[in-house]
Amino acid sequence: MAKAIEQIDETYVRYTNRAALENLRSHRRKIRFDIKSRSSAFASSQLVGQIDEEIAFINAGPP
Repeated sequence: MAKAIEQIDETYVRYTNRAALENLRSHRRKIRFDIKSRSSAFASSQLVGQIDEEIAFINAGPP
């Protein structure tokens, strides 16, 4: 998983910025949807898998 997403998530949690966490989750879901809708153009399973991992990390909440 991208270290950047981990750091962003941890910062939002540390500062209890729930709205930012929701926006981050929504944004990742939109990206996943956009990639899946265009999947015939290129092999996207690895990218979708990475985004799914990031969403799961965000959903898990603070460590």
